[in-house]
Amino acid sequence: MAQKRGFNFSLARHYDKAIAVVVLVALLVSLFELAHSAADSKDRKRSYEEGVKNMRPQHATLTPLPVDPYEKTLRDLHFPQTARASTNGVGLFIPQRRVWCVDCMYPIPFAAAECPFCHTKQPLPGEPPDPSVADSEGKGIPDKWRIKHFNHPFAMAEDQSRAEDDADNDGFTNLQEFQAGTNPRDPKDHPDPMVLLRFKEITTRPYPFIFTSATRMPDESLQLFFNMKEGDRTYSAKKGEAVGKTGLVYSNCIKKIERKLDPHMGVSIPVDRYEVSLFRPADGKTFVLRDNDPRATMEQQIVLTLTVGTKTTEYRVSAGGILELDGQRYKVDVNLGVDDKPSSVVLENILTARKSTVSTVSAGSL
Repeated sequence: MAQKRGFNFSLARHYDKAIAVVVLVALLVSLFELAHSAADSKDRKRSYEEGVKNMRPQHATLTPLPVDPYEKTLRDLHFPQTARASTNGVGLFIPQRRVWCVDCMYPIPFAAAECPFCHTKQPLPGEPPDPSVADSEGKGIPDKWRIKHFNHPFAMAEDQSRAEDDADNDGFTNLQEFQAGTNPRDPKDHPDPMVLLRFKEITTRPYPFIFTSATRMPDESLQLFFNMKEGDRTYSAKKGEAVGKTGLVYSNCIKKIERKLDPHMGVSIPVDRYEVSLFRPADGKTFVLRDNDPRATMEQQIVLTLTVGTKTTEYRVSAGGILELDGQRYKVDVNLGVDDKPSSVVLENILTARKSTVSTVSAGSL
């Protein structure tokens, strides 16, 4: 029994050392395996690279497929010839030549005068037009212009290359950019905003007051009295003074004698009438107003609208006044037609003296 206890004591005494030796041997074996695996991987990689480098094609070089038939098919779709495709004379399932609609690009019968899908009128079949002026869309933009800016001649919604699209989102369509000679892909290069200016209406602007009377003061000057049409208030002003907050200044007054029929006496008697000249410092315009004339018209106001993208701005300018647009100043005038009624609105660039007609005034707008 004593020897058995001694053996157990000796094993327990060297147990930790035995475990350490086993772990060390396992680590050495693992390192050897890793080194061997790395060397083997390098050999396989070197062998693969040499194999790829020494590879040679087993077949002759293929000749590229010709693209002429494809290009001819595209050309025939855009510029169909006058010759019709022959048929077999059968009334059912007749082979029919088709072309693309100039608007929606759906395939339609060759001789169709109108697209059955979008109902757009189609051009008459004819010889292919001059490539320099070809317009495959049929909306006024040459294909060569679209090739220059969109790298293809086709009108496509995907890249906003159609005539009605706004590729650079500057408020101008591609057609307007083409007509102005600007870049449809550059929002800073766009036509003059005046091309988007539209006439809305012409209105008359009455005086905000009624010139009621003039009183001679001790110093021989005239003091004028004005009744406001709104607010029931009366202002008085001497020469050179403003009439309330209307922006108008009394600059001169002329006395006139007119003869008026007296209904009681049955004869005409002399009556004093006054005409006051009013100056507006804001734009330098002068207006003339007679006393006791509640229907007097001060000026005409021209209402113009400018729509860029989804934003619409309204401008109200007096006839003969100045409109500031995109850093340019324009004088706004009205052309008179029959019976002295306004017929059109004209803008004159103050810097270049160039005149442009905005639109024709319709009878319903007056």
